[in-house]
Amino acid sequence: MTAQAEMLTTERAQRDQRERVAKLPQWAQDLITKLARERAEAIASLNEYIDAQSDSKIYYDDMLSTGEKQGPSTKRVYVQTERLSIVNAGVQLDVNAYDRDGIRLQWYGVDRHIQDVALIPSSFCSAYLKTKDHML
Repeated sequence: MTAQAEMLTTERAQRDQRERVAKLPQWAQDLITKLARERAEAIASLNEYIDAQSDSKIYYDDMLSTGEKQGPSTKRVYVQTERLSIVNAGVQLDVNAYDRDGIRLQWYGVDRHIQDVALIPSSFCSAYLKTKDHML
């Protein structure tokens, strides 16, 4: 679908929605208007927060369904630290970015005991960390 056709479809859907709302009782129209305003304010506040962040070495991209556009919107959230821990499936991965020469990765069992954790390559520049319990 071209951008022009998509815009026409969106405009048509918005017009149909306005016509359906106009047929509702006044109290329902007022409630829908209030909820739409609150939603727009919440999205504006989220975007203000996202835009006001300071860059850092560590961040994550979150896919949020805010309704700004069809499908989820990507929001980048910066974490003001140089160390991050991720825990999943019995493995803890520590990522340290305090060294100028590179990024240090450390992994072990979640109880911080040395445990059998395998680094399994899965594709180009990608790998899994798995404990013995989670291997097939």
